[in-house]
Amino acid sequence: MLDLDSVNLRSCATRMTQEDENQEPQQEDGPPSLTIDHKNDIYPFCIVWTSIPVISWVFPFFGHVGIGTSEGIIRNFVVSRHVCEDSFAYGSPDRYVQLKYQHACGWKTGWDNAIEEATTIFEEKKHGSIFNNCFTYVCTALNLMKYDEKTNWNQFKLLLFLWWNMKYVSKKKIITTYIPSLIICCFLAITGFMIHESIQQSENNMNDN
Repeated sequence: MLDLDSVNLRSCATRMTQEDENQEPQQEDGPPSLTIDHKNDIYPFCIVWTSIPVISWVFPFFGHVGIGTSEGIIRNFVVSRHVCEDSFAYGSPDRYVQLKYQHACGWKTGWDNAIEEATTIFEEKKHGSIFNNCFTYVCTALNLMKYDEKTNWNQFKLLLFLWWNMKYVSKKKIITTYIPSLIICCFLAITGFMIHESIQQSENNMNDN
């Protein structure tokens, strides 16, 4: 388990000494662009989510997540010892939430440094379904940048945060996200009804005899 107290938070080292801590650190390139480009999967300062075939059909609240750099490049941890860049697993994002980079220690620079450090850490880790997965990768980045002055982000907190704040990319994405689940629910309901009717019919036949 990552001991955040022992990790050198490089993102915080970028913060300059200021009289007003709320003042933006000097950025050589000026304020970063916050423009989201759904067509080209550009999501600056965003956490993105997409459904996982079969798993998300049965459990719609489960999916795959990634985090966008200041330039909107999506980073996501999907296989052991490798963090994908600009290639979001399972297709384009279905939902997203754009965070406030000003809430990261070091602002834009701190945001990117935290993602880089999280990437370095997870390039040494084996991917798992429960631990060391895409959620823990994003949580590690948020903890390293001390987003919202917190270092206790975990999978459960992130899941709740995302479900409360995420927006769908389009109306089509809403349909493609939930239609498989509705089909499965309808199939199970019809199957259950038919089994129940069959049992009832069998019991009636036995009583008649």
